[in-house]
Amino acid sequence: MQTRSVIITVVFFAVLGGFVGYAVSQKNPKERREPTALKASISLNEFNLRETMRKLLSEHAVATHTYVSAVIDNHPSFSTSANRLVKNVEDIGGVFEPFYGKDFSEQLIALLREHAIIEDLFVQTFKANNKPNLRETLNRWEKNKKALIDLLLNANSNLSRNELTDVLEAVIVSLKDSSRARLDKQWQKELQSFDRAYEHIIRLSDIISKGVVKQFPDRF
Repeated sequence: MQTRSVIITVVFFAVLGGFVGYAVSQKNPKERREPTALKASISLNEFNLRETMRKLLSEHAVATHTYVSAVIDNHPSFSTSANRLVKNVEDIGGVFEPFYGKDFSEQLIALLREHAIIEDLFVQTFKANNKPNLRETLNRWEKNKKALIDLLLNANSNLSRNELTDVLEAVIVSLKDSSRARLDKQWQKELQSFDRAYEHIIRLSDIISKGVVKQFPDRF
């Protein structure tokens, strides 16, 4: 009987404490802490754009690496990998088309295809140790990078040339390092270089997504 009385007393004070806490929280709403997720919330359209851009650009890095690896290893999967890379490039162009039109989308696809071709040429010339052709290939890569940046900046002035240049150069350098490491059979270095490329490509996708949202606020 005494034990039952103690239990009832404990429950009573627990319930009372709950009511008091609730009353205090209602009396001082400013002191209530909102979940971090609510404070940093974004619209569904913005979230979808960011995640789609991340998905497609990260797939581009993976598809490029897979294709180059197949070429380096003389693996028969290189043609399948090439088709996957082409499909990815077209998907990327499709994301931009609703905002910037078909002409922009086609220009972007052409530049990304050229980027993949240059990556292939880089591997071939590096394997052959053909230094003159290697220099020419690197010059073509530089021109391709500049053309990509100019295309994006002409479409969206909210983007920063310096920021785009830095991050795109970091992606290219990391992918080149990964290819060289695979050619030299330095597997750990290859993995580390690709990891860096992946991190930079995610950063690039976020930079572009934020620029699009800023340019078209009414759509987000």
